[in-house]
Amino acid sequence: MDTEKSLESLGLTPIESLAYVYLVANPSSTGYRVARGIGKPTANVYRALESLGRKGAVLHDRAATPLFRAVAPDDLLARLEREFMQRKAAAARELKALRPDEGDERIYALKSFDQVLARARIMLASARRVVMMDAMSDLAAALSTEIDDARRRGVRVLIRARVPLPHRVSDGSVLGEHVDTRPDTRPAPGRHPSLRMAIDAREALMVWFSVGDDRFRDALWTRSDFLARSQHDALAAERCCVQIETGMVEGLSVDEVEAVFEEWKSLRAMV
Repeated sequence: MDTEKSLESLGLTPIESLAYVYLVANPSSTGYRVARGIGKPTANVYRALESLGRKGAVLHDRAATPLFRAVAPDDLLARLEREFMQRKAAAARELKALRPDEGDERIYALKSFDQVLARARIMLASARRVVMMDAMSDLAAALSTEIDDARRRGVRVLIRARVPLPHRVSDGSVLGEHVDTRPDTRPAPGRHPSLRMAIDAREALMVWFSVGDDRFRDALWTRSDFLARSQHDALAAERCCVQIETGMVEGLSVDEVEAVFEEWKSLRAMV
């Protein structure tokens, strides 16, 4: 992203961005010189300079020959940041006053990979007690910050992760080494990889990806109590099977099998 596009993303118009960048490089310029420098109509440039003045981005020297000077970039960015934070706080207050429909149990289709990641992050941030997850290693790594944050809040995040999981979290540990992360084999060839999540048995996310690429065939999210509970119980049972299957290779004892079943029962009772 070039400088002008960066400024546009912060709230300046395209012509304002061009004029400001020109004035940073050419201080104390007339409006006519700015217009020539950026290749825009003089009248439009003067309007942009007046707008920049109101936004605190440009100073206007009203001498015999009016000159314009850009405010220092650090000062402008600090001002834009303050204004953004004020707008964010105002939006948060207004949104908090709204009452979302928590009883909505409809099933929603997600249409893009960005939507999938955004929804998974929102779910992890809202988790209170337990998160059940089955994810490919790269997806689990992409969500590692939110997983780490949830675990720090005391939420149990139990992951059946398709190995390997090299990503390190904020405490320096590898995501796949966490006691609540169970590395497992990749899906068999020809099977569609997936991301499945259940949060506190109150909402669920299910995504089926195409084989061999990042596109997905279907992605569903719901707050249906029935579907969320079903997903939670299914993932808890699959975790139990993975633990027993892994342990059998190492000579699992009867006591260890009983411990696995006790954990399975405790996970179902958590929500």
